[in-house]
Amino acid sequence: MCVVMINSTPDRIRAEEYWIGLNDKARNRKFIWAQSGLQLIIIFHIHKSFQTRFRKWCPREPNERGGQENCIEYKNRCWNDQGCSSSRKFVCQKPPKSIPLGPPITTTPMPFSLHCGVGWEEDPSSKYCYQFRDDQMSWNDARLACRRMGGDLASIHDRETQVYINTRSATMNSVALWLGGTDRSREGGWTWSDRTPFNYVNWSPRQPDDYRHNEDCMGYYVQRGHTWNDFPCNYRNGFICKKYWGPRTTIKPRPTPRVPAGQFLGCQFGWKKHGNTCWAFIRKNMTATAARTECQQRGGYLATVNSQDEQNFIQANLPRAMKGLFLGGSYWIGLSDRIVENYFVWDDGTPVLYTNWNSKEPNNWRKLNEDCVSVWLQGRGWNDAPCNTLAQGYVCRKGVQVVATTGQNPLFQGCTHPWRGYGYGASCYALLDQNNAQRLTWQAAQASCQSKYKGQLATVNDRYVQSFLASYIDTRTDVFWIGLTDKSTPGT
Repeated sequence: MCVVMINSTPDRIRAEEYWIGLNDKARNRKFIWAQSGLQLIIIFHIHKSFQTRFRKWCPREPNERGGQENCIEYKNRCWNDQGCSSSRKFVCQKPPKSIPLGPPITTTPMPFSLHCGVGWEEDPSSKYCYQFRDDQMSWNDARLACRRMGGDLASIHDRETQVYINTRSATMNSVALWLGGTDRSREGGWTWSDRTPFNYVNWSPRQPDDYRHNEDCMGYYVQRGHTWNDFPCNYRNGFICKKYWGPRTTIKPRPTPRVPAGQFLGCQFGWKKHGNTCWAFIRKNMTATAARTECQQRGGYLATVNSQDEQNFIQANLPRAMKGLFLGGSYWIGLSDRIVENYFVWDDGTPVLYTNWNSKEPNNWRKLNEDCVSVWLQGRGWNDAPCNTLAQGYVCRKGVQVVATTGQNPLFQGCTHPWRGYGYGASCYALLDQNNAQRLTWQAAQASCQSKYKGQLATVNDRYVQSFLASYIDTRTDVFWIGLTDKSTPGT
């Protein structure tokens, strides 16, 4: 095959623009080579085969700017769509004379894994399967394609997985690949689309930057350091699918101790019971290191938070935001990346099952070794901070114990029969569901509260009461009435 570069030399082509034969003039987004008519389809069904697989788009291309870019130029070692009426140098190609064509190019056999199935590749160091796709799609379309195949866009939770993906994707044609990260639900609050915790970060320098307030989906450049970048979700990139084939990780419950007569499973004075756990909220200016030591002396660990239910409980029991402090102050919890940078683990060694980062966190701000994690009193989410800085307190956690009782169970103190409910602030709350009450209309529930319990349907005046109620209601499958109504004046 002979190639002629018009008005240039091979060295100069790197810094100039040249027309190549790819275009979508006949049908928008359906690219074909002028030489042979082979198709390079950008929007396609996931199971459709390509007639030609190689592509080398520049970052964030093709973008069809202005709706008039139907021809392709070679620029800076990659492809860019451009208006066909623009003037460019060009590259001509033809078969050489008297030289037979070589054997046809054979396709690479489709990968197969016994655990994962056809089309999937197994990471030998984990129980996860992957597909590495050069098909150019938007983030939404790429995720839909992964889900149709039983997986999701890839999440990355440790350096070992990142290295595996880096190595495997090094030979791909795509300039960038989609991962499962997104902050579309809350700007700066990055989560994985497969709902796994965000316990590892690998952003490029000064990323994510939400350039032009339009970058809400995560990808990474294959040949630029293998670090993450935020992109507009409608850009076309290759993508990585991931699925799990092994047993699911669960936290084994502690064995329930035998409870002698006259005693109960509960918490000592100064601790609050939630589920099968005791929690202490210690208000004292301390570094994370000092808080960790003191908590262990109390028989516990800085708190692990395994669910939104537990996050709600913590938020409900933290003090109100403190005046004069950034975001009202903070309390330490047990998450940190002290051992491996950017890889967050719990102090008690349990797996990370849940995260609740504040917007744009964790960020290791100003490279100040922000290796410990606290909960903002005002921001309600988590923040990484230097372990030697002072927070306004800490949350300590340990299992329930057999506790002697001299009367009423402390869980119900202040809330007399028939409440048997939960005390919070200056009020008692009882959750009346199908286990101990019939299902009622709002009017009947309000009447029952007034006549039988001498109370009212619950009033929720601030986010603390909301978090307190949510910490108990979210573990149930039923729906509960509260006291809000617009019966007197609809819409208000």
